[in-house]
Amino acid sequence: MEADSMHATIEQALRNKNIHVPADYVRVCLQARKLPQPYRVKYLDFGVFKNFNQLNLLTSLRPGRKVGDLVVTDIRVIKYTSDGSLLYKLRHNEINYTTVEYTRRNKKNNNACFYEELPQLYDKPLSIKKSKFDHLQSLKVGLEKDYLEFYTNLLFKH
Repeated sequence: MEADSMHATIEQALRNKNIHVPADYVRVCLQARKLPQPYRVKYLDFGVFKNFNQLNLLTSLRPGRKVGDLVVTDIRVIKYTSDGSLLYKLRHNEINYTTVEYTRRNKKNNNACFYEELPQLYDKPLSIKKSKFDHLQSLKVGLEKDYLEFYTNLLFKH
């Protein structure tokens, strides 16, 4: 699989590299492959994630309803169609899809919207536990000065 090859290439590039801040991973991923071209890398921050709760379309993705029926982890392929159908396969090599029987939560308003119109899921970076923050602060003694501000400015829960 292409993803396995990419993962292995990046793992190889990470060997003997110092990673001080998340942005260092971007540099390593870009440098991991030269030909035919470097990997495309997008640095994600909290502003990329959207809140899909307002769409409120499905009550469950589970293909079965009672004990012993199929569960979500049995599904290998999911396909959404423009008419609102939700189809699945239990094996990649199956030819036909099976329809998921589901009820919509919001029967009145099933209007689609553009991704850009959805509200942001987070309005600031997520905070970490105070104990993790303290541990990271104790590790700062081994870091170069250029990276200290990143760790000092991490948000934490009291």
